[in-house]
Amino acid sequence: AVGTEFNVALLNHTLSLDVTEGIVDFNVKTTADKSLTARVKQGEAINFRPSNTVLTIQPANTARISAWKSRKIYFSADTLENAIAEYNRYTKIKIVIMSNELKHQKISGVFNADDIETFIFSLEQLLDVQIEKHQDKILVMRK
Repeated sequence: AVGTEFNVALLNHTLSLDVTEGIVDFNVKTTADKSLTARVKQGEAINFRPSNTVLTIQPANTARISAWKSRKIYFSADTLENAIAEYNRYTKIKIVIMSNELKHQKISGVFNADDIETFIFSLEQLLDVQIEKHQDKILVMRK
C-alpha cells in the first residue's frame, strides 16, 4: 500500500477493511482452504469472515473512520454486541451484556472513546436497560 490510507479492524471474528485513499490488494484463505483476492479502491470496503466463500466489495464507512481519527466511536444500526465489543477495545473496565436478547438490539451514535460514563448513560436512555457497576466490569441487563 503506497500512498494509501485504510483502516483494518478485527471484531467478533470479522475482519473489516475500509479504504479511504488509494488501493489495497486483499488476499486471504478461507476455512475451506480457498484463496480469495480482491482489489479494494478508495471509498470501498470488505467485511471478511473465515467461512466466507466470496469477497463482496461495498461502500466504505468513512464516517466511522473519521470518528476514529478523533478518538470517537461511531455506530450506525450496529448490534449492541458489536458496539460493546468495539467500546471494550478502548476501556479497562469491560462492559458485559447479561441477556442474549439485548445482544441484537441496534444502536446508533457517536461516542467519545474515553468517556464510558456517557456511553453507559446513553445505553440506559436509548435501550431502556439496567446498568450495574462493579469494580472490574459493568453489567448491562434487561429492566
